[in-house]
Amino acid sequence: MVLRIPTQIPGFDELIEGGLPIGSIVLLAGNAGSGKTLFSSHLINANAKHGRSLYCGFFEKKEHFIDNAEKFGLSFKKLLEEGKLEISEFFPILEEGMTMLVSAIEADIQRIKPSLLIIDSVSTLAGDVKGRQEVRMLLKMIDQITKSQNITVILVTELPLNVNVVC
Repeated sequence: MVLRIPTQIPGFDELIEGGLPIGSIVLLAGNAGSGKTLFSSHLINANAKHGRSLYCGFFEKKEHFIDNAEKFGLSFKKLLEEGKLEISEFFPILEEGMTMLVSAIEADIQRIKPSLLIIDSVSTLAGDVKGRQEVRMLLKMIDQITKSQNITVILVTELPLNVNVVC
């Protein structure tokens, strides 16, 4: 039996056998405005019942992310106070690049001990770094760090407007 993190999104958990498999890496892709960050917010809220979440933002300011969650009845201020959520901002990517970024994320993981890690967004991050090889390096290192600790990872990415995904 695979242990799962329920999303608590009505109807969704039933479609995916009760939630996201613990320790998995999930790519959450969609066009701008399709609800990727809202989905991630619901997942953070659901995860707070049993674990901690680390949200690494590469685009949206921390305050804006918290305010948007509040609009949907999700109290991230409370989760922050309770130590159930940590929000790290990573923009702009400094000259130190990937080395600094990986070290900062790894330090946050060691300090917070999250069961859920959200990287929002890989597409924004890819635009800020020097090349695809650096993005691959980051993803490989995150995979190694999180697999060793059984952390579920959500990689958020934005699709170009002319790309449609059919499931």
